[in-house]
Amino acid sequence: MEKIYSNYLESHFLKLNPPTKKSFQNAAKQYRRWYGKTLSQYKNTRILDIGCGMGHFLYFLKTQGFSNFLGIDTSKQQVDFVKKNITKNVLHIDAFNFLKNKEKSFNVVVLNDVLEHIPKIKLIKFLELVYDFLEIEGIIIIKVPNMSNPFGLMSRYMDITHEIGFTEESLSEVLKSIGFKNIEIVEASSSMSTVRSLIRNLSQRALFFLFRKLFLIQEYSVPKILNRNIIAIAKKIKPRPLNRASNSVKKL
Repeated sequence: MEKIYSNYLESHFLKLNPPTKKSFQNAAKQYRRWYGKTLSQYKNTRILDIGCGMGHFLYFLKTQGFSNFLGIDTSKQQVDFVKKNITKNVLHIDAFNFLKNKEKSFNVVVLNDVLEHIPKIKLIKFLELVYDFLEIEGIIIIKVPNMSNPFGLMSRYMDITHEIGFTEESLSEVLKSIGFKNIEIVEASSSMSTVRSLIRNLSQRALFFLFRKLFLIQEYSVPKILNRNIIAIAKKIKPRPLNRASNSVKKL
């Protein structure tokens, strides 16, 4: 994947997210709607944006008066773009290496559209590093594509670097296994500030009503969230216990 990430800005991001001022302003409105209330409690603490991409979330933080933040990304193209257009508070570094070598001094770690890029075999280790990296009472914020969405396969396979998909159940499951507490899984809701967005949301609700009936017909449990993306917010309450091998030997 190294070759793909080296050209990630040109091969993927610019096509999906043309870097206009309006696109960054719209992204900031979304982040304010999704995270504004939660992050208001962490205004003066250190925030880490892992996989910052083109800097949409960093732009939100900057425009909302946050100053104690840092973005990291494995794509040099994207980091150079962010440095030139958004903020100097960004590093080109692999997240695993950063989490291993830095002091545990961040109160918030944000993963917007990142977790789906982590191979399943590395997922637990990655989240353990994030957990250990956080201060006590620190929080993790995660946004991922929702595989319960009727068009979830599009999100899963639209990017060759995607490795895994999540539902509200599997996302909660993996966070619990690490030791996170106070886990909230919520929908990444859309704005209804215009007539057009209101009509879109009403149409979406009607579509989701039909799909919930289809889940029942097929005897599946009905997902609570069918939106395109889901958000998880969870807290670190205490240090993660060290794994200790048992001294006892059980006879077969």
